[in-house]
Amino acid sequence: RNYKETQSQQKRILEYLQYGGTLTALDALTKFGCLSFGKRISEIVAKGYFVQKDWIVTPTGKRVIRYSMPKVIESTVKPL
Repeated sequence: RNYKETQSQQKRILEYLQYGGTLTALDALTKFGCLSFGKRISEIVAKGYFVQKDWIVTPTGKRVIRYSMPKVIESTVKPL
């Protein structure tokens, strides 16, 4: 993969997680064509973002990690 494509995947994954999405490695492959999801997550964390990891059990009984972030919420409080 070239640098530009890596940055694009990283940006799309970050935005998806910031707006409340959750992803497993398989989700990242199907939604973003990302084969190196763990690496993209590591790059996002290295930039200072908090990424939560939760072990889940799939319907087929496999244990996988689901990644998420606190949802970005626009402030509804108006400045005085």
